[in-house]
Amino acid sequence: LKLNSTLTNINLEYNEIGVDGGISIEEALKLNATLTIINLGNTEIGDNGGKSIGEALKLNSTITNINLENNKIGPDGGKSIGEALKLNSTITNINLENNKIGPDGGKSIGEALKLNSTLTNINLESMSINQSINQSINQSINQSINQSINQSINQSSINQSINFSQIKINQSISISVILIQNTTQTTHERTRIYKFISML
Repeated sequence: LKLNSTLTNINLEYNEIGVDGGISIEEALKLNATLTIINLGNTEIGDNGGKSIGEALKLNSTITNINLENNKIGPDGGKSIGEALKLNSTITNINLENNKIGPDGGKSIGEALKLNSTLTNINLESMSINQSINQSINQSINQSINQSINQSINQSSINQSINFSQIKINQSISISVILIQNTTQTTHERTRIYKFISML
C-alpha cells in the first residue's frame, strides 16, 4: 500500500492483523494517495492500533470511508481518531461501532464534530460513553446541522447531506436519527426544516 498507485478499495475485515498490523496500515495510509475505502472491522487492532490509524488519518487525503467496528479501540485510540477528524477533510463515513473509547474518547470525537465539515455518517453504536459525553456529542451534531442549514438558507439549494446514525450510549441511551437530504428546493421549505431542528 505504501507504493501501490492503483488500488482504491481494500477489505481486511475478520483478518486478525493485530496491533502490529494496525501500525503497518498507519505507515501505508500516510503515503498512499489512491485508496478511498478501507474496511478494518474485526481486525483486533486494539487501542494502540486505533491510535495509529488516527495518526494516519491526520495526514491521509484520499480515504472517504473507513470501518473500524469491533476492534477494542480504547480511550487513547478514540482521542487520536477525534484529533484526526478535526483535521481530516475527506472522510465522509466512519464506523466505530462496538469499541470502548470511553468518556475521554467520546469527548474528543464530540469536539471534532464541532469542527469537521465533511463527515456525513458516523456510527457510535454500542460504545462505552457516559451520558454527559452523549450530550456533548448530541450538541455537536445539532450545531453542525444548524450551521449547515443556516448556510443553505442563503443559497439556491441545500448543498450538503447530513446523516448521523443512531448513537447508543451504554446500550441504553439513544440519540434519534437526524437526516437532511439535498432535496429541498425553496426557501420556505428550508426555513421549515430549520425550525424543526431547532425544536429538537
